[in-house]
Amino acid sequence: MRLAKPTERQGVPCTGRARTVVDLASVVTHTQLERVIDAVLRDQLLRPSDLYGVLATHARPGRRGCAALSAVLDDRLGDDPVPLREWSRMVEDLLIGSGLSRPRLEYRICNEAGAFLAQVDLAYPAHRVAVELDSVRFHLNRESFVSDPRRRNRLTVAGWKVLSFTWDDYIRFPKALCDAVAAACCSPLHS
Repeated sequence: MRLAKPTERQGVPCTGRARTVVDLASVVTHTQLERVIDAVLRDQLLRPSDLYGVLATHARPGRRGCAALSAVLDDRLGDDPVPLREWSRMVEDLLIGSGLSRPRLEYRICNEAGAFLAQVDLAYPAHRVAVELDSVRFHLNRESFVSDPRRRNRLTVAGWKVLSFTWDDYIRFPKALCDAVAAACCSPLHS
């Protein structure tokens, strides 16, 4: 059986994307593999079924990369969707590394009647804490200037604590970022 299933790019036979992920799994770190999987899913280059399929096809004793790929798929493809930006995954890792529980990614918040209010980057639903990651690229424009405060107000009125962080917070003040999230999760829901 031919496992590589080559594809052709400009007349050159190449290894397919899913097989390339298996090959990468044998030479990169767990974190790097997570980022690769997030990217191919987010950019719709592969589907989860493609990754599970290539794993099933290639898994055998001694096959390098399969155990690592299986571990990442089991860990990352649960109920949470793939984050829209790699930065969300980086903040998730930071929060977990500081001792907090795993936040939900791309969490959809609805009001008591079930109407959609907002999708937030990360959330701790049991504590009603939403974490928003504000970048210059996506939030420094007229549309976001108008819509961001409105959605934060909707969430606040619905009883959510909304914390906003920038790249500078993540890079220069990671402990303060984690401490703020921990404090919000420990504080009472309503004052």
